[in-house]
Amino acid sequence: MKNFLNRVSLIAAVSALPSASQAADLQVTITGLKTNSGQVQVGLFAGPSGFPDQATRLVGKRTPGREGQVTVRFTNLQPGNYAIAAFHDVNGDGVLNTNLVGIPKEPYGFSNGARRPMSPPDFKAARISIGSGQVSTIITVK
Repeated sequence: MKNFLNRVSLIAAVSALPSASQAADLQVTITGLKTNSGQVQVGLFAGPSGFPDQATRLVGKRTPGREGQVTVRFTNLQPGNYAIAAFHDVNGDGVLNTNLVGIPKEPYGFSNGARRPMSPPDFKAARISIGSGQVSTIITVK
């Protein structure tokens, strides 16, 4: 009987785990790049806490800058709501450079084209829903 209960518990525990078939891949294409210099940094956020501070992202990707567009892929994402913040780090110093009043001097953008004057958009405006399978989105940096 004890062996039977252990098997039932194991089956229940495995059934509760997210299946690989539920996982999604997210392809993000960043457009509007004006130069081949520096790098493009893309942050994926799983909730509003800390969005869009790159230090609080769930996952970050970096790829060399290339005039026109670049593509990054996030794999094995669980279904849910996410938001993306991206910027072209033209000088390659690893940060989004701003002027004296905090306005970015390097191109940046968010999922859904979310923008707000004088401050970053909130998570809700940039939110994209991920289900299963392959999902694609485009962000134009300005």
